[in-house]
Amino acid sequence: MNTRAKSRPHPLVVAALVASLVVAGAACGDTTTSRTLVIRQGPPELDTFALTPSDGGSTSPGSLRVFDAVITTDDGLTGNLLGTLITADFPQPANDEVLEERIGTLVFQLGNDQLVVTGATVYPLVDAEMQPGLTQVRSVTGGTGAYLGATGQVTTSRNDDGTYTHTFELIG
Repeated sequence: MNTRAKSRPHPLVVAALVASLVVAGAACGDTTTSRTLVIRQGPPELDTFALTPSDGGSTSPGSLRVFDAVITTDDGLTGNLLGTLITADFPQPANDEVLEERIGTLVFQLGNDQLVVTGATVYPLVDAEMQPGLTQVRSVTGGTGAYLGATGQVTTSRNDDGTYTHTFELIG
């Protein structure tokens, strides 16, 4: 028969073990930071250039649209938005609607810092600018300065007054 008394661990040893597990768990947790940035954009200055068909045909396959606009963050920082859009018009035979596909690169310049956005969108062709009430989501592909290493997405909407709102969800 075993007559040895069972020993209980010292409370300080238990506390130290629990504390080390908590610290180790926190170190293994998600350390990615995210933040939201809202940028307001004034009406853009735009210019459009027709693309020339490579086969010598008379119907343009699309256009190159360039634009420039003043931007302001919610905390009052001002800057400039430069962008290019390559557009292509595609008729939809089922309903005779014409949709425009746009592949865009947008550079949001805020002082010496930049956010770079790229991506494609599709929406009904009505005007050179997107229609109010529609949204576009594009990828944030990088940045400089305060936005170095930033990734995420930006959702853009056009307001009734011709201005735009860009809501960034940034990671990094």
